[in-house]
Amino acid sequence: MRELTVTMPVPGDLSDARLLALPFNVYGPNGEPVGHGVVSPREPATVILAEAANDMPRVHVVAVRPDGEQLQSSTKLEDGSNGVTLVAGANSPHEWLRWVTPFRSLEHLNSPVFRGDVQVRARRVGPVWVTVWALRAGRWVATDMRPQEQLRGDGARLIVLDVPAFPHVLQVGGDDVAWRLVSLPPQGQVQIALTRRAAEDGDSIDVTVGRTNPVNELIMSYLTSGAATEADRLAEAWHAADVALYKKMEDPVSAAAGAYVLLKMNRLDDRRLWVTNLVNWFPDLADGPIVAAALALQRKNPDQQRVRKYIAQAMERGLPVFSMGLSILVETMAAIHRGKSESKSFQMRYQAARAYLQARALKGAYFSFYGRSPAEPSWTRLYGNANEPAPLANEPRLGIGQAIDRSADFGTIAPSLERALVKSTKSTSTDDLLRLGFSRQYGLPAEEGLHLFREVGANALGLDTLSMPADGSDWDAQRERNAFMVFDGDE
Repeated sequence: MRELTVTMPVPGDLSDARLLALPFNVYGPNGEPVGHGVVSPREPATVILAEAANDMPRVHVVAVRPDGEQLQSSTKLEDGSNGVTLVAGANSPHEWLRWVTPFRSLEHLNSPVFRGDVQVRARRVGPVWVTVWALRAGRWVATDMRPQEQLRGDGARLIVLDVPAFPHVLQVGGDDVAWRLVSLPPQGQVQIALTRRAAEDGDSIDVTVGRTNPVNELIMSYLTSGAATEADRLAEAWHAADVALYKKMEDPVSAAAGAYVLLKMNRLDDRRLWVTNLVNWFPDLADGPIVAAALALQRKNPDQQRVRKYIAQAMERGLPVFSMGLSILVETMAAIHRGKSESKSFQMRYQAARAYLQARALKGAYFSFYGRSPAEPSWTRLYGNANEPAPLANEPRLGIGQAIDRSADFGTIAPSLERALVKSTKSTSTDDLLRLGFSRQYGLPAEEGLHLFREVGANALGLDTLSMPADGSDWDAQRERNAFMVFDGDE
């Protein structure tokens, strides 16, 4: 029996060291698995290797970040060594960016860029702006919130926001950065890192969101990217999901994350009362009812009316904090959809949820989608200054298999509805739409709820084209007025 000790030292303060925990696998010279574990700066991992490792001259330790990047190291067992070191935070160009390294590699910010043997300038970032939106009295409004702290380095920025308890989203855009919006975890300080991207294609920056007191964002990132095994190991190592859910009064966002983890791992059934409390105690958090709806559907004979009640409750509260939340919401709605006999209100809620899912942008822990405003998800990616959006020339296709109609201006209007699912609603009138609960659905006032169905959306429903109401037409002006520059364009 052979033991291997894996360490992951990082420089500086270890106050956020739990976030740096990474699951790893141990492989033999020919790729055969001989062990696994979880390592953090505070807690080295001691792994008992499989018997086959007794005769191996060398083993390799590999940890995989949520973005697919690998950290790896090896040691020669034949020399009597029983330890190996993984290097994580040391590759950060700044101490204040070290928390990003478990999520994505920052090594390119430290190293010169070469093409062949020739050193070239790093990729241009270009001008980048941000706007913070808040859901106030059922209406999305751009705010004048400014960072509590801003740090800058070559190709990197960090902004710290103090986010209140009600829903907020951060919008980011630029000449080479597609406009997207990211749900911000409420009730505490949030740090946003904007770092030059290593690849020459796509957006010029990566956006990473994290709380200054993180608990299980890394678990959520693994789950969102489909790496359930890694998430399971982290949850077991920390007991984080149970602890977070139990302490929900102290930290409702972590409680919601813990609930998602336990739901995905089929460990939430005996904690139904906790989930009910999560729904009732935090009326601004959409994630609670989303988890409750999915959990209610898992019963042997589910009460579909109860499931529908939770779904309506979730959508009245605005956008979910976590990316996984929207996926689970749409999956739950699809499971109980009645087809042609479905009600108008549920059908429209379903289409609204699918619109946001189709526009989803990043695979990180927090929900992110492409769009012009929080109420205008878009399949077409927009670029440019906060007051001058420009669509990408090569537009994508709808996720429902229909080509985007350029004349319909899908980049600035909520997407059209799938015809097969809206045949029963063709007789809907404008008055009917006003009575369908749009006063809270995804934070839209009743009149602005109609904006989801104007032009193409309205035509698909058999309605006349609906004009944007005067009191809701200032989203563009709000965005421009409250935007502030993060990169000025000189990098």
